[in-house]
Formats: sequence, C-alpha cells, structure tokens
Amino acid sequence: MKQNLMFAVLLLASFAIVQHVTAQTEHAAAHTASQTTITADKVWTNLMEGNRRFVAGKPKAAHLVELRESLAQGQHPKAIVLSLMG
Repeated sequence: MKQNLMFAVLLLASFAIVQHVTAQTEHAAAHTASQTTITADKVWTNLMEGNRRFVAGKPKAAHLVELRESLAQGQHPKAIVLSLMG
C-alpha cells in the first residue's frame, strides 16, 4: 500500500514537471517565432536614436506598465552594453 501511494505521488509529480516544462518550452517557442530578424546596423541605429532622445530629454512615449509586464515574462535583448569606469 505504501509503495503504491509513493508511486502515485511520484507519478503525479513527474506529470506536473512535464506539464510545466512543456508550457515553458511552448512559451519560449512562441516568443522566438514572434521575433523579427534585425541587423547589427539597425540595432546600432536604434541605440543611437534612443540615446539622442534621452540626451534631448524626449523619451519615447510608451505604455510602461504593459512593457514591464511583458518583460517579466522573458527578455531577449538585441544588444548588451558593457562599460568600464576608470
């Protein structure tokens, strides 16, 4: 009886893990499919335009709450900026 109960618990736990991994994989696949290919030159242009807006004090208007909520689901940056201060 104890072995049957333990087997049932392990089976249910395994099923839950598989369901979770499947959902995560499907989410990642859907997100990747929705991304568009962008060239390095376009990424650089976007970064420079954003910097110009920032310096000018004219940030791009956006729905920040929705943006934060979508970023909480996963992020796929197009660039990473590293800087060393001496």
